[in-house]
Amino acid sequence: VGYTFPASTTILSSSYRVIARDPNALSILFPDLADILGPYPGLLQNSGEKLELLDSVDQLVDTVEYNDSLPWPTASDGYGPSLELLHPDFDNALSENWGASDLTDDASAAWLTLDATMSSVDGDFFFYAADYDDLGWIGDGLSIHILFDDFFLEDLSNPGVNLIQDGGFESGDASDWKIDGTLHTGLASPEDSCSGHYCYHYWSLESGNANSRAVRFQPDVPVPLISGRTYRFSAKYKVIHGGAQLYIGAGTSIGAGPFLVEPRKVWGSPGRANTVLGSIATPVLKGLTPLGSRLVPDVTQEVTAEFSDGLMIDAVRLHYSVQPIGFTGPVPTPDEAVWQSVEMIPDASPGTNVFRGAIPGQPENSIIRYRLTWTDTNGGSHRYPHHGSYPRNLVAYVP
Repeated sequence: VGYTFPASTTILSSSYRVIARDPNALSILFPDLADILGPYPGLLQNSGEKLELLDSVDQLVDTVEYNDSLPWPTASDGYGPSLELLHPDFDNALSENWGASDLTDDASAAWLTLDATMSSVDGDFFFYAADYDDLGWIGDGLSIHILFDDFFLEDLSNPGVNLIQDGGFESGDASDWKIDGTLHTGLASPEDSCSGHYCYHYWSLESGNANSRAVRFQPDVPVPLISGRTYRFSAKYKVIHGGAQLYIGAGTSIGAGPFLVEPRKVWGSPGRANTVLGSIATPVLKGLTPLGSRLVPDVTQEVTAEFSDGLMIDAVRLHYSVQPIGFTGPVPTPDEAVWQSVEMIPDASPGTNVFRGAIPGQPENSIIRYRLTWTDTNGGSHRYPHHGSYPRNLVAYVP
């Protein structure tokens, strides 16, 4: 990536200028943006890279080397949020001074409805997801994330009866659905749902050819449809990242579709204040030593958090919930789980920035969800993972 500002470019104090790889495309998403700069060649790397701002004589003015793993905000890694600076006066070379943009008020993040009828199809019902258009999936070049919930299939000669068992994924077990295709995975997710406690989180790589990206879902218990009858299918879906085309059918025939799953429209706050903008006097999480993804049974586990200014910390708490889980059994939801919390203790040295907390050892086949909260001496309250992030809790397993 390389871009040279036009000689007449100015940026007023406390103002913004937006540089886009494709100014026309960005102006469609944000029609109120004026004077978008660009284009520039190349792509910013998803996994992180170094950016530098040079003056007219090539002297370094500013630099940042971002990343998509801790201690950088991980919610910006393919889940929708942008990477935003917490305050313009913060040192943007430090990861602790960045946050994932808040998607709480993002209207395009709402649950949407797919509702269609089909007839003249014969065979076992299927639900099919394919490329968004001839250019392929619409995403960041790497992945697609779409949530599904409330699958309902009815024979209109006998309306009101759902022919799909567990259409709301309330068993918490995604193995109730057969998936044909490659470069994808799916799970019954307890972190978000349209109704009930669970939804189906579909994830696919964007790379590969169209056939390998396409995926066909069928209930594990077949639902045979009869030609000549009319069937109605409805479902809820929510875009986390990317877009696709959806179809329904039976046997080897498409019955209805395509239905476009549009990419989310809002990815940040270009040209205005960042959604995570806060006070300059705010202690931010500088680093976190989390639990491992797979833990040893019955062994106490420590979580370590480092903050930018320990003197401004009022209290830090580690919240966690533990529930048993079978290898194919349901995942308990956060609402069902019993949450406990422990105070995280600062290290002994005065003015320390490091706080430690421990979660007691847990038995085999357990799932642990956990998060941090802290308050500062100015009365501010904070949370990690941040509000508006996805997922909303950190997770570890005891196999």
